[in-house]
Amino acid sequence: MDNTVAGTLKLILDFSDNDFFDFETTTLEFPELKKGQKISKSLAVTPKYAGSFDFRVKIKAIADGIEFETEKVIPVEVAEKTTTPAHPTPRTPATPVTPVTPTLQAVTPTPALQPATPITPSPSYPVLRSFPAELLSIYEPLEELGRGGFARVFKAKRKKDGEIVAVKVPLSLDPVTGKSFLREIENWVHLKHPNIVKVYDYNILPVPFFEMEYCESSLERLPVPINPKEAALLVFNIAEGLKYAHSKGIIHRDLKPSNILLKQGIPKISDWGLSKVLGKSGTTTTSFTALYAAPEQFSRSRFGPTDERTDIWQLGVIFYQLVTGKLPFDSEDPFELMFLIMNEEPLKPSELNPEAKEVEPIILRMIAKRKEDRYESAVELQSDLASYLGIEFRRELKRSRTMGDKRLVVYYLGNLLIMSVKMGNLSGAYKYASDFAMLTSGELKEEFESLASQFKLRLEEGLEIPVELIEKTDVLVHRAMVLAR
Repeated sequence: MDNTVAGTLKLILDFSDNDFFDFETTTLEFPELKKGQKISKSLAVTPKYAGSFDFRVKIKAIADGIEFETEKVIPVEVAEKTTTPAHPTPRTPATPVTPVTPTLQAVTPTPALQPATPITPSPSYPVLRSFPAELLSIYEPLEELGRGGFARVFKAKRKKDGEIVAVKVPLSLDPVTGKSFLREIENWVHLKHPNIVKVYDYNILPVPFFEMEYCESSLERLPVPINPKEAALLVFNIAEGLKYAHSKGIIHRDLKPSNILLKQGIPKISDWGLSKVLGKSGTTTTSFTALYAAPEQFSRSRFGPTDERTDIWQLGVIFYQLVTGKLPFDSEDPFELMFLIMNEEPLKPSELNPEAKEVEPIILRMIAKRKEDRYESAVELQSDLASYLGIEFRRELKRSRTMGDKRLVVYYLGNLLIMSVKMGNLSGAYKYASDFAMLTSGELKEEFESLASQFKLRLEEGLEIPVELIEKTDVLVHRAMVLAR
């Protein structure tokens, strides 16, 4: 340990969140060091299995009296020693892994929103040897989409009906991993919404796996910065998924570009493994992605517990990055990063991209240090986004009508209709659905007329818009946009 950032620094390392290793002790505590002092300790670590794993170290530090918490993840490859036939010897255990002595410069955050390395699909199985043989009777693996700390995700064809799905399988097949999979899926299976990736099936037999909706891209692959209107519309729809999850008492706690997938341009929230049911005891994990973490994820004692506003902070960081191409807080030093997130103000988005001026107040409120200064809910956030987008879309709709560009008319009219429906604005929904009925013809015209009638009835009777009607509106608008291309 090397104290280069604080007057005094005390450090405690916790290794208990590692199911694939045995430890001499799961906690290392370092004495308080003054600035410039160094100290090192050793720890014997023995892996339980061969394979690729993430070695996790929870770091608790007290710097100048302020308490911080973060997590360092070290990718580890464990291989078994082999013996030659000429000199037979007893089988040796897996090579012990000793973690690097921690320093304050040890973590290099993974850059986000960069294009992923393309994977060329192959019709032959040899390039997909990592796909479990036990699942080949159910799926035809097509492509490995990605690999995380303890699992791989494959694009696969479901043999019973030919449906293309995503299949997530563990890197190591053992009971501990099976339990981890069940923890990840526990909250996710209860979330059924157009802006949340669907889980179709899951099991721990014949091997742990779960089958999900296949999405062709993610926010991580978008070239940034993007137009503020496009970014605001993406954030509005992500907030729609959060609004639904929060209504079920579930918060995500690990929103980042790689966890927001895109299917035909529609954002869908994925990877609910760190999600939490509000008010439920026993969920104590402190894992998160530091670059997108909220202040309360570093210091509960100073900022309070995580809640719905933690998700709003993380979505705010994503919004900032979408319109500027930069992160609001960035450092390779984990303690400096924590200090910045907890204490410093970011550059205003307009200083990096003048076009972001109009969405700047929304972004800065989303990433306010104190939870009390952020948007209270996803609904409140959507209200401000809808006000901004409504002004922009109505202006562009008028211009498109003047130019006679039907494709753009359908695009802006469709987004105004969808926003009105999702915000519960029945008068706006009735108006824009009626406009669509006048713009279209044939069967689609009849369906928009029926939709407008339903909105009118609900407006007169004071009824809310059900989820089924929102989904129907999404489908009709999408069909209209496809026909207008």
